[in-house]
Amino acid sequence: MSRKEKETDLEAIRQVAISMAYLDPKPVSEEGLSFFLSHPFTNSPIVPIPDTQTHAPNLVNIMKDASSLRKWQKFIAEAIDTSSLIQIYFMLDPRYQLTFFKHIRGYLSEQDFSELWRTIWTQSEGGNNFTVLTKRECLSYFRKSVPNILMEPEDYTTFKELPETVTVYRGVCPRQKKPIPSDEKNTNALSWTLSEDVAKYFATRYMTPSETRKGIIYKAHIEKSRILAYFGDRNEKEIILHPKYLRGVSKGTA
Repeated sequence: MSRKEKETDLEAIRQVAISMAYLDPKPVSEEGLSFFLSHPFTNSPIVPIPDTQTHAPNLVNIMKDASSLRKWQKFIAEAIDTSSLIQIYFMLDPRYQLTFFKHIRGYLSEQDFSELWRTIWTQSEGGNNFTVLTKRECLSYFRKSVPNILMEPEDYTTFKELPETVTVYRGVCPRQKKPIPSDEKNTNALSWTLSEDVAKYFATRYMTPSETRKGIIYKAHIEKSRILAYFGDRNEKEIILHPKYLRGVSKGTA
């Protein structure tokens, strides 16, 4: 049965989330982050558990008290069991949201798949924060999404009205003490923009007074048929594309 023919299996999704809730928390070992921990539903060892009689929240340390950990996990599991898909998604620590999506994508209807993927992409700043998804996976998720669901109505109208050949831009800002990636790596990206001004912003947004290098702006052309989506929120005029179809790539400075 195809995704289009089936409904979202919310019970299966809840079971995935509940299994994640019962994972053991792990302390974060990075310097300066000793207070934090890694768990799908919290990044702090101090969590609230409602009192069974007054329902007032009691703060407990789940790293020091195994009994409190199990009570908190049970509380999270019960909350999941009465929550919608999007409620469960936003209950998760952002670092685990993509992992959750990878595990549940097969349980999603066409509508929910497209809407949730839009949420994931647009809140991630063009995939820049992705660590568990490859570029190939991201492209496949865009292709599986229904365009007029993936995009808001206004964005879908803009998408349909794009010219047959589209000019796109991408800005890359040097980071202090870090080498600038190669042109091949900089342009091998899904996220571009229709606006040169937006590209200039991205090419200069991290500039410091001590930085002597200039930001880079790439300009290229692509056929409309090769564009996967357009997102106008955040005023970024974002174009999603497969970089292998870019033509006439040129390079300038901001």
